[in-house]
Amino acid sequence: MQFQVPQFIDIEDKIVGPLTLKQFLYIAGNAALAYVFYTFIPVAAIGVLFAIAFLSFGMLLAFYKYNNRPLIKMVSAVFFYYIKPRLYIWKPQKQKEEKKRVVDMSRYKATKSTAAELSAPSSSRLNELSWKVDM
Repeated sequence: MQFQVPQFIDIEDKIVGPLTLKQFLYIAGNAALAYVFYTFIPVAAIGVLFAIAFLSFGMLLAFYKYNNRPLIKMVSAVFFYYIKPRLYIWKPQKQKEEKKRVVDMSRYKATKSTAAELSAPSSSRLNELSWKVDM
């Protein structure tokens, strides 16, 4: 028993002539915005500039791909980058630990002993490993 496996599932269907539905909606929506700006702005030159800007943006949304990804993905990523809050957490090290390391390093330099001879602060295994890496 054989089953038919669909092929080319990542290619969108051409609905309006050579355009997919998304491409048609991008172009038609921006053409409508261009028409609105062209008719309602009293100064003709400014209306024409807005109309050209909207038409070119619609064409870019419909056809331009950046790194084989549609432009709308990049526009939405930029939009959400500026809209969503960004939280940066900085955890400063305690000054006492820094002073201990400076003192221990000075003792190491003064006696010129190996790292194995020095006693590292052993509060946990991770601290011991970081101490050995520093030495």
